Amino acid sequence: MSHKTPRYLTKYDISRLLTLRAEQIAQGSPIFVEYKGETDYIEIAKRELKEKKMPIEVHRQLPNGTEEKCTVQTYRLMTDF
Repeated sequence: MSHKTPRYLTKYDISRLLTLRAEQIAQGSPIFVEYKGETDYIEIAKRELKEKKMPIEVHRQLPNGTEEKCTVQTYRLMTDF
């Protein structure tokens, strides 16, 4: 897929993704990284994001009204969190 938006996740994208995924994990969603007994859902979500195993799509609104949808695996992480 050809990207029309930047190929990196902003700090706002990361914050939203971690919050969403931590909430899903807290509600019993399967964990997609090796589980080492952690109880902090945010830390588990961070590991999923760093290992690019987070099962969430990023939706970005374009100026013409269309939406670009891509998986987390297609983006680069520009910050350490």
